[in-house]
Amino acid sequence: MELRRIRKSDLRVGSPTAWPLFDEAAQMVVLPGFVPRSETQRAMLADFGLYRSDAMPVDRALVREADAKADAVAPAAAPPAPAAKFFSFAEVGFPIGTPFTLGVAADPQRLRHAVKLMGWVEGDSLLVTHPRGADHLLAIREGDAFQVRSAHDKWTCTFDSTVLRVQLQPFPYLHLSYPARARVNQVRGNSRVKMGIVASVGARGSHARHACTLRDLSLGGMLVQGRQRIVSPGEAVDVYFRLQFDGERHVFELTGHARSVAPSSDPGTLDLWNHGIELDPIPAHERRALKLYLYSRIQDGR
Repeated sequence: MELRRIRKSDLRVGSPTAWPLFDEAAQMVVLPGFVPRSETQRAMLADFGLYRSDAMPVDRALVREADAKADAVAPAAAPPAPAAKFFSFAEVGFPIGTPFTLGVAADPQRLRHAVKLMGWVEGDSLLVTHPRGADHLLAIREGDAFQVRSAHDKWTCTFDSTVLRVQLQPFPYLHLSYPARARVNQVRGNSRVKMGIVASVGARGSHARHACTLRDLSLGGMLVQGRQRIVSPGEAVDVYFRLQFDGERHVFELTGHARSVAPSSDPGTLDLWNHGIELDPIPAHERRALKLYLYSRIQDGR
């Protein structure tokens, strides 16, 4: 079966798809007749890298059914779209191997476990790796409830799930209950979060490092305050800082360029210098962790 990647123009808000959509492993993830309900949902499906086959037979009954549902909705009565959208797990389209974090449902910010997606049976269960400590498997019991978070491309996703089965053979993995829906948010590069943590900043190639305060942070840049002028606009910088979340300490060593350097004008900080830094592309594993951190802070409203 020959597959070709769909384009955004192949999908229309309020119009059913005429063919099924597949992921990179040629696994069907969207049935024919699915109707994108918003521009955000249409963009998400296109950005996930789904594929179609012109040779695949189309279920016209599904298309007619979707058409009827779309016609029954009065566009004028639709409420304003919220910041977050709910999609089925299959619609999100996670690739196999996507890192997930499992947060204990009673306190998801206190303790989280890192796992990876192994696969799923739609409507039945998800298969993920068994979380590990330094040299042992962590104690997970059937019936344990988790809040699951992940990030894929420019999207973050949260859903609730329960451990259905703990499997140790032929290797350790978990069966999680299949989520009825997932809460999806888009994390934009300019979504800044207020901070107040210590960072180490220095000019590229210099051994001198300066203790600064990281005042705000996004996937594209940051603002740091120091007691002296560290670099001039346009100069390359190295930034080192640590974040504690998901029950772990995450270390970030990022690079960038100073875009603005000026004395602070905020009350109480008149003796400090502000350095606006544009970050270079962040390595994939650090970007994923930083995205999840920003998402959790935005969701918590902190």
